Amino acid sequence: MNSVITVIVLAEGTTEQYFIKTLLAPYFVEQNIFLIPLLLSKSGEKGGNVLFSRTQKDIRDHLRQRSDTYITLMVDYYGIRNDWPGLAESKKQAKHTQKAKNNEPSDS
Repeated sequence: MNSVITVIVLAEGTTEQYFIKTLLAPYFVEQNIFLIPLLLSKSGEKGGNVLFSRTQKDIRDHLRQRSDTYITLMVDYYGIRNDWPGLAESKKQAKHTQKAKNNEPSDS
């Protein structure tokens, strides 16, 4: 029996949501991984203005609903606000490898 994995992809806007539905989801479904693209919530509208606090709340809310679900993000980096942890330090780095290393989780 094959196990099925559900991944909620929190998307910044409708363009990212469309990309997930039309290009990514068909590939992953063949691997028994089901992608569910959902727009990040925003009071009164959807998409854009990617605040960490809003994204964190969305992640928390979805994990409370289903503990057997994975969550990932698809957002445009230029739309990310300065409230994201590690963003200011990452912007100081010139090399992409250093930017990624800066955002690795700590062991503590």
